[in-house]
Amino acid sequence: MQPLDLVKAHLRAEDEGDVAAVLATFTEDCVYRIPAYDVDLRGKEQIGAFYRSMFASFPDFVNETETYHVSDQAIFVEIVTRRTHDGVWRDLPPTGRSFRTTSLAQFPVAADGLLGGEIVHVNPVDALYKIGALPSPDLFQTVRRFRPLARRVALVTGASRGIGAAVAEALADAGADVVLAGRDRAALTEVAGRVRAAGTHVEMLTGDVTDVGACRRLVAETVARLGRLDVLVNAAGGTRRGPALEVTEEDWDAVQDMNLKSAFFTSQAAARVMEEGGSIVNVASLNGVVGNAWAAGYAASKGGIVQLTKSLALEWADRGIRVNAIGPGMVDTPMTEPLQQDPERMARLLSHIPMARFGRPDEMGGAAVFLASDASAYMTGQVVYVDGGYLCV
Repeated sequence: MQPLDLVKAHLRAEDEGDVAAVLATFTEDCVYRIPAYDVDLRGKEQIGAFYRSMFASFPDFVNETETYHVSDQAIFVEIVTRRTHDGVWRDLPPTGRSFRTTSLAQFPVAADGLLGGEIVHVNPVDALYKIGALPSPDLFQTVRRFRPLARRVALVTGASRGIGAAVAEALADAGADVVLAGRDRAALTEVAGRVRAAGTHVEMLTGDVTDVGACRRLVAETVARLGRLDVLVNAAGGTRRGPALEVTEEDWDAVQDMNLKSAFFTSQAAARVMEEGGSIVNVASLNGVVGNAWAAGYAASKGGIVQLTKSLALEWADRGIRVNAIGPGMVDTPMTEPLQQDPERMARLLSHIPMARFGRPDEMGGAAVFLASDASAYMTGQVVYVDGGYLCV
């Protein structure tokens, strides 16, 4: 049997709870290491005992998706698993918790073609917290690079589409439990389905953040449901395009309320409950520093976001709350569809972008995770522009 087929047989045997079939994929002197569980096993007998204990504790144990990366020396697998903790696991009483987790496993290929030498399996640490199996601090630091937001709770406004939805997915992939907030319940439900694939907890809240009461309610309900708030992403926003001479008071107020007022009052509510500190990530725009003809209200609101970010960073630094922003350039979202349907305007825009294309919403997620996590622990009051090089020109 080829090594890749052995790995697939190994994973099928896990799904079926067949210890003998799992062990048949290993060499006799195999070393099986699971850093997140602090387990280091040598030989089939010890590995078998480990699997029997695991299957008894997690009767609902199914690998839902498997992604393989193959080389001559090893097979690397990313596995999304559904689990239910119904039995005693390493002296931990059953919790009955059902959850998904993403596991990373490396299977070196031995000289005889079997999976041998050393099997290294890393089970992300957030799953361990869900069943109360806290690893040592050293192990946590080792594993958290895969899930830097494990045990964090994040609220994302404007999460029903575009950049907000993409950032919510990125935060969940990084280990955060995520609360999705928006006005469109059906759209939120669709996004929640994608976010849940990361294996973390997801909640949905509907509300219009142009209403201050809704801003406060979203924060309060997040804390009521998940017990805390560590990260806020203010991604709600929009625009109304038109010549400045034709902008009405209602047009102006609508854009400022969507983009600037909502960010301030949601941040205010969040700061009041971030008792142990936290991270607020605003969504600014390159139009915060570059003018935008036919969208004066939008540019003004995003310039306001830049200054709001700096001002709140100064005021809340001593509370342990960092306030930063991402500054997207031209991104392929519903808001930019009218621009993309105008060939002449698209040609002018692309001529200003060194990378010669619009960005994707998911390309904003990395910057948001960075600003939300401890990787940016000494950053506050900054705007990270993700613009394909637009501001270099």
